[in-house]
Order: sequence, then C-alpha cells, then structure tokens
Amino acid sequence: MKYYLGVDGGGTKTEAILIDEDKKVVGKGSTAGSLATVFGMDESVNRISSAVLQALSGKKLKNIPACLALAGVDTDSDNKRWRQAIRNHLYLSQLLADPVIVNDTLAALRSGTTD
Repeated sequence: MKYYLGVDGGGTKTEAILIDEDKKVVGKGSTAGSLATVFGMDESVNRISSAVLQALSGKKLKNIPACLALAGVDTDSDNKRWRQAIRNHLYLSQLLADPVIVNDTLAALRSGTTD
C-alpha cells in the first residue's frame, strides 16, 4: 500500500493528512501554527513533525511522498531554508521523500484539482 502526506502550515495551525493510494484518509494530525517568521524555524519544524506523527497514527513508514504547503514560503531562498531545516530534522529527514514545498496559498488555489 502506498501513502501520501499533505501538510498545511500557517500562522494559527498546522494540519497533516495521510492518505492511501485509494485516496482514503487514514490519519490526521493538528498542532499550533508553524509560521517560521513568527515562531522560528526550529519550533515550526517541530510543530510540523508533531502533526505528522499524529497523522501516522503509529504506522512505521519511511520515504513518504509529501507536499508541504507553508505560509511564508514566498521565494526560492525561503524554499531552500525550509528544505534544509527539514533535512536537519532527525525524524522528518527519514520520513519524507524529498517533499514538495509550496506557499500555502498555492495549495488552496489548486485544491480539488489534479494540478
């Protein structure tokens, strides 16, 4: 069974959803906001990790395809900074397979489409 992870990280909350290859939601997680300019990069990555752990519901998975839609990822340098922070995080670096990182508004604009 293949799984896919989506994370929506904003200023007020961070949510993670795990779906299976049949597009069935198999796990959800939620925690406080993860806007790095407000909470700092380390705390924001830890909050994302917490939401992801909740979504996994005890499943032992690695290299999950993931999309992280995060507030404040506005430039290439923002994206690189987030990518490095995730690589440096012991748990997320092993869990996520080179995640796609986009601004959270892009995810909202494309929700419900195949793009």
